Amino acid sequence: MASRPNREAADFVNASLRNLSAASGLNPSTISRDYSQTNYSSERAAMLEAWRTITAERQFFAQGLASPMLLCFLEETFDRGYIEPPPGAPEFWEAPAAYLQGDWIGPGRGWVDPVKEAVAAGTRRVNRVSTLARENAEQGLDWEETLEQLAAERRQMEELDLGPMDDGETAYRETDSEGNSVQVGGESSDGNGS
Repeated sequence: MASRPNREAADFVNASLRNLSAASGLNPSTISRDYSQTNYSSERAAMLEAWRTITAERQFFAQGLASPMLLCFLEETFDRGYIEPPPGAPEFWEAPAAYLQGDWIGPGRGWVDPVKEAVAAGTRRVNRVSTLARENAEQGLDWEETLEQLAAERRQMEELDLGPMDDGETAYRETDSEGNSVQVGGESSDGNGS
């Protein structure tokens, strides 16, 4: 079998990758798993764009498949008597939407730079443009489970006399353009939030 090297092969592969990327809504580095040609800013921007596509598809999946399946499951469990409505609550078919309330939380989006993105998440919460529920959901976590786990860890640390736990509500610090450490959020040492 003859070898046929082609100098255009790399260009062909890259063009194919770009076409596949455009059709799928994912960036080329995510599809190829080759991050050697990207930096943090460009990868973060591409990741945010891809996340818009994934979020829309996730909502479509939840509304079109997961929620109807949950409806069928709950209907069956109520009909067979495995679940009884709480006292004073309507029967299942009198208020099915009430029984189906909830959020479908999928896998987390992941972080390009965990330190920068954790600081950004804290800043969004401090500035009240995000919530603990939203920040946890973006990482594939349930905020109530997170709080319960933090409370359990705090109790255990106190029982073992390990000192206070940093619960994330302390100040987030960054470096300003002049190299000074500045507080971004949380409680300052004088008790005033920034």
